[in-house]
Amino acid sequence: MRKVTGSFDATGAILTIGVGFVPDYVKVTNIDSANLESIEYDISMLDGTSIGGGIKRSGLQSVSDSKLAAAAGIIAQTDGATAETGNTSKFVKTEGEDYSYMPAAAGKPCPSGFQLAADADVNVSGEACIFEAGFYDGTP
Repeated sequence: MRKVTGSFDATGAILTIGVGFVPDYVKVTNIDSANLESIEYDISMLDGTSIGGGIKRSGLQSVSDSKLAAAAGIIAQTDGATAETGNTSKFVKTEGEDYSYMPAAAGKPCPSGFQLAADADVNVSGEACIFEAGFYDGTP
């Protein structure tokens, strides 16, 4: 599996992160949250309609993991998807530079990557998140 990692400030709105490929696996964790909430997505989850957006996990033992529909979790994005109004799109700079993010204005194309829903626990405006996104290429 090949993967990239990074961090971003959540927006509270739908957020598109361009990583340069369509990911088979994504994990986003809110590291500012006291409970370290996260959403994990794997391409194999697309077979189940009730879990197409991933699995949401909380660091609290009293909170059960939950299945997310695609619109409520993570959706893989193909190259050329455009930023929409109300959708904060960001993308990774080219390799060799730092991996900070730059906003893409509405209507502008974004590179391949993933979209994170406006989740109230993970995508919390102003809170820091980390992510890892990968694709299966036959290497261990």
